[in-house]
Amino acid sequence: HSFCTLLAMPSGTARTLVERLAKEECGGCALTDPRVAAALTKHDDLHNLRNDFEFPKGPDGRPQAYLCGHGLGLLHKGIRPAVQRYFEQWGTLARGAWVAGADNWWMIDDAVRAPMAEIVGARPSEVIMMNGLTINLQLLMLQFYKPNGIRRKILCEHFPFPSDMHAMRSQAELHGLTMDDIVYVGNADDARPFTTADVLAKLEAHKDEVAIVLLPSVNFGTGQFLCDVAPIVKLAHANGIIVGIDCAHAVGNVPLKLHDWGVDFAVWCTYKYLNCGPGNVGGAFIHARHCEGTNKLKPALRGWWSRQRPLRFNLDKDYVGEPDASRWQVTSTNVMGIVSIIPPIKACAAVGMERLRKRSVLLTGYMELLIQEGLSHAIEIVTPADEDQRGATLAIRLKPGAVPQCDQADAREFVMVKLLERGVNIDTTPPRNMRISPGPMWSSFDDVHRCYAALKDVLAPAKRASRL
Repeated sequence: HSFCTLLAMPSGTARTLVERLAKEECGGCALTDPRVAAALTKHDDLHNLRNDFEFPKGPDGRPQAYLCGHGLGLLHKGIRPAVQRYFEQWGTLARGAWVAGADNWWMIDDAVRAPMAEIVGARPSEVIMMNGLTINLQLLMLQFYKPNGIRRKILCEHFPFPSDMHAMRSQAELHGLTMDDIVYVGNADDARPFTTADVLAKLEAHKDEVAIVLLPSVNFGTGQFLCDVAPIVKLAHANGIIVGIDCAHAVGNVPLKLHDWGVDFAVWCTYKYLNCGPGNVGGAFIHARHCEGTNKLKPALRGWWSRQRPLRFNLDKDYVGEPDASRWQVTSTNVMGIVSIIPPIKACAAVGMERLRKRSVLLTGYMELLIQEGLSHAIEIVTPADEDQRGATLAIRLKPGAVPQCDQADAREFVMVKLLERGVNIDTTPPRNMRISPGPMWSSFDDVHRCYAALKDVLAPAKRASRL
């Protein structure tokens, strides 16, 4: 047969695949016909991964077409038994579970480092799971941001995630600096994608003033994947500038190569595409050159968990840390948090980012195609068209008049509510975007088509508005 599985097919765009399926298996139907979604599902060798997740229900009792991977991943079914086992060990062993339990809480950090490192393209020794994203960002900026004279500025995007902006501003203020000491890249008036060339140009222009670069791997508002990081790192390091990356919207979404790119540090959360639960333990990467050998850094903030394990209870005042990223731990491990993130992270690593990425490209590309074919009169796509420069998210904007029954300012919320009534879950983000993000591990091509059909209904001409 011309199609075996989606992941085994020759490389090509989602449009190429859909056109072939429509012609060869669906009787030459329109590309927006739901039969194409069914054909895509038939050949989707990772479709059954969704059976490992719990879905919220729509008004009709069916699982929602949940397309908010950028906000909160779904509950992995391995988490409940893992947390129950934690309670059983706590209840039956109490403090003995630190060393005698099946999970060995004293060493439990190590259980997730290798699979996490595989997902982010790092060595296990460069990765540590601890705290939350913003705390980790504060810790590592305190470590690496060392303004000195004219070289004191932070280079970032114009519309960073709000928590990143507050972290950067507070770090600047710790050194007696102000918002004037932040250099921005991108469009100052609108949250639209920027390019690696834009970053390089800005960095070249301010190479004597910038002390640290902090950029997202995937932009939270536009879905843009800053896939070409290595040239930024090369130019920055040539001028003595530190590079940090926020991978919150990238981890479990796009292929990362943190070690090979040479970034100094990176941080991420685990509750989006990793499906580890809201506010759960975050992750940090510190490049081996800062952890190993004679150049290893002494953490700026330390606690008993920063020391080598055998020395944590010692009363001496000397600091001796492990020659790896664990030296940046400050306090004891959030055991329940680590226990609960292990199943979904191991599941993601077991499938592999290469396979998940290929599936994700097709899911998002299919959503893009449907909008282009049937909704281009009402929707503008903000996310880059180049598949290599975006992750799972399609950021869209409603064109003027797309929802004639309400003001343009209220249109996004109106559409989101109407889609929820139809069992479709997407969201909005300031200043003007809406986001559609199929989860690589749990969304289906049918989910994508349901979103298209609901948008088609809600964005119907004004004469049909009375039916909504």
